[in-house]
Formats: sequence, structure tokens, C-alpha cells
Amino acid sequence: MKNNAVQIPKHLIIATATPHYWWQNKLWGFGPYSKEIDILAPIFNKITILSPLLNAEPPKTYLTFKTKYITHKPLPNVGGKHLYNKILGLLTLPKSIYILCTNVGKNDGLMARCPSSFGLIATLIGPLLTKFRIAKYAGQWNGYKEEPFSVTMQRKILSSSWWSAPVTVYGQWDNQPKHIIAFFTSMMNNAQMKDAIKSFESKKNNNQFIRNKRPLKILFSGRLAPEKNISQLLKALAILKNKKLSFECKIIGSGPLKDDLMQESQTLGIFQYITFINGLHYNQCLKQNAWADCLVLPSTHSEGWPKVIAEAMAYGVICIGVDHGQVAKMLEHGGICLKNGTDIEIAQALEDVYQNSDKFLTHREKASKWSRQYTTEGLYIKNKELIKKWWANND
Repeated sequence: MKNNAVQIPKHLIIATATPHYWWQNKLWGFGPYSKEIDILAPIFNKITILSPLLNAEPPKTYLTFKTKYITHKPLPNVGGKHLYNKILGLLTLPKSIYILCTNVGKNDGLMARCPSSFGLIATLIGPLLTKFRIAKYAGQWNGYKEEPFSVTMQRKILSSSWWSAPVTVYGQWDNQPKHIIAFFTSMMNNAQMKDAIKSFESKKNNNQFIRNKRPLKILFSGRLAPEKNISQLLKALAILKNKKLSFECKIIGSGPLKDDLMQESQTLGIFQYITFINGLHYNQCLKQNAWADCLVLPSTHSEGWPKVIAEAMAYGVICIGVDHGQVAKMLEHGGICLKNGTDIEIAQALEDVYQNSDKFLTHREKASKWSRQYTTEGLYIKNKELIKKWWANND
């Protein structure tokens, strides 16, 4: 007689190319990812992470894992865009494959984190190792201009019958196989969401969203890298200055362009209106939303589901983004979506909020109410339902 009880693997192996850190006798992962794994953890008895490992102090955007039954198996650390890194990656490929094959058993669960180099290996070999598979695609599922070939290849493999296991992607896309599943992500727990709602209600009840004569408060939070297109924001702020519109701006984050952006702001004559803040811990980042009137995310590609937008919307912040990935769908619920993300477009959107703060009160309320559904507790429930539905049918 067949046992109808839902049986899923108790051991999950996570395949990712994102470096982890070993510091102060603790394992650290990139903040949003480590919180997501802690959310998944109660579904399993054991989690093994296969990734590169660095013995060094992690960046501030990294968090320790709270789950105690996580183990780690290091992969060769060959990340990088230079030819040397590519050659080294090819030379160490057999070792990476060996580590994957010797750690994934037929009764284990496998999660491939994509797009990434090791995620690609896992999507190619994983179906030979276990029938209990799932992939998390954290990039822009519909592709983007100048997308690397390896990323395009991963999307094709994940969409194919070769993988034929659930792939969680940001957003609902037409003409997709049934195993491509629209999903979301979140770092805010219920308590943090309550704080956001409390902040929103307090500002609304005290008319703090009505600007009057105070400066417009503008926020950017993210990595200071070319793909974020932050230079367009700086140029937009210069336009506001030339129109004699008062503003304050906080740019929160670290990255390779920080010095260049600071120099550009001086050249544009707006340095005194901007506060550059190094990467903050997550709770500190969240609290900056209580200060802001607007959040600007000027990047034009590779944003799948930008958590900074959902988080800021919970606080009633007017978010301004560029039409790509899921940004437009998110901003339908109370933000401003730009076509190209030029400095002129950004300046016009900011000026609109500056001149018409009362008009945007309904936008703020709509945004706050929409974002309240996206919490870590809700993410746990959705993940558990998904895994049970797909993996239980593999018996």
C-alpha cells in the first residue's frame, strides 16, 4: 500500500558561486541571501553550502547565518572578469564538479542559485544526481541588453525539459513552462514591517508628507557600481539645483565608483547637498526610509525584484525606477516608472514630487498597503508549499 504522507529530503545542498566568509568563528553570507537561507532552514534537518570561502572580515552587507545546522564545503575561488580568472576557472572545473557530485546524493535536495558560474554547473549536472531539485533565479528573467552568454544559457537550461524542476523567478512572464514559477523575496520580518507601517501612519497623521518649504529628501541605497547608473541621479540633482529647488540626498552604499561619484558631485556643484554613507547593516538601512520622501533606483538592467523598492514603499516613500525586470510592475502600486532613466527624466519626476507633495499622498498609501504582503514569514510559507508540492510528486 502506498504511503501518501508527504516525504521530502531532510538534507538540502545549496550550489552558489557567491563567496562566503569565515570570520570570528562564524559563517557569513550576503545579507539578503543569508536571511533567505535562514527562512528555508526549518524545512530541513541539515543544510550544506557549496561555495567559495574567504577567511577575512566580511563587508557590512553580509550577515551571519542564525541556523546552527549549516555546514560549508569550499569551492575554488576563481571569480573575476579577467582572462586569468577565466583560465583558472577552466583549470579548476573538474574539482568543482567533483565537489558537487560527492556531496549531492540521490535522496538529497539540491538548490541551484542562478545566475552564477557554479549555478550553471549545478543546472547541467544536477539532474543526474537527484530528482529533488529547485533553482532560485535572482536576476532579470526576461534578459537585458549586453547580457553575458553564460547567463542566457542558464535561462535556457532552466526553461528546458532537462532541468524540469521548479525555478523561482521574479514576476509573471508569458509563454513559460509550468515549472517556471513567479515568486518574490523579502528581508523584512513582521516586526520590521510593523515598524514601517507605524512610521508611515505617524508621518501621514502629522502631515509630514506635505513638504511645505522644507527640502525634498532623496535616497539611494545600493552598490556603487556602473550598473546602478548613479551618475544620472547626480546629474538630475544638478538640474534641481539650477532650478533653485531645495533638496537633501543620502547615497548609501559602497563599491568601486564611490570616489568617482564623490568627485562628480563636487564637479556638478552639489556635493554639499549629498551625504555619502558607507554600507550600513540592514536595520540601519531600513530606518533611512523613515527619513526619505523619495527613493531613486536609476539602474537600467539586471534588477530582478529590487528589495529596496518594496521596503521603501512599505514606509510610504515614493519610489522612482526605470522600466526593466519587475520594476514597472512594482511601481504600478504607487511609484513613478521612467522609460530610460535619463537625468532629465529623473529630475522631472523629482520636481513633480517637490511641487505636488499633496498629490502623492494617495500614491504613498497605496504603496505602503501593497508592500505589506512581502515579509519573511510569508516567504517561508510560500517556499514550504512549493517544495512540498513539487518534491512530494517525485516519489
